Amino acid sequence: MYARNGIPMPRLIEGGDQEQGRRTGTENVPAIIGMAAALEEACAHMAENTQKAASAIRQSSLSFEPELA
Repeated sequence: MYARNGIPMPRLIEGGDQEQGRRTGTENVPAIIGMAAALEEACAHMAENTQKAASAIRQSSLSFEPELA
């Protein structure tokens, strides 16, 4: 972003003093990397995980209401 000297730029979000008080906070890089790795893992095994989840749901519904099976 470019701002001419002398033009007031109000803060949009209160918080830290990054970028001369115009931007708050710092990105949580370890959490972002962890989320990306978790998403890659989940997507790589989506079919297998879906089958396991469906099986678990079926088993839990059998234990409560046998007529649903």
